[in-house]
Amino acid sequence: MNQITITREEFREKIIKNPESYGLVRAMRKDPERMKVDEIRACIEEFMLTVVLKEVEMDLFGPGE
Repeated sequence: MNQITITREEFREKIIKNPESYGLVRAMRKDPERMKVDEIRACIEEFMLTVVLKEVEMDLFGPGE
């Protein structure tokens, strides 16, 4: 598959609002002990990921809602 079609709303629901998240945030959520130890780091990682995904949304869909 070379191309997909996704709306901005689908992107937000499937990617941005993904309860498992991605990368280090997902790994830390799977290990609750790690989350307790690195709670501040987990918050920072989650914030940074949110910023990155919002930038991806802007690149894909342009300015909007």
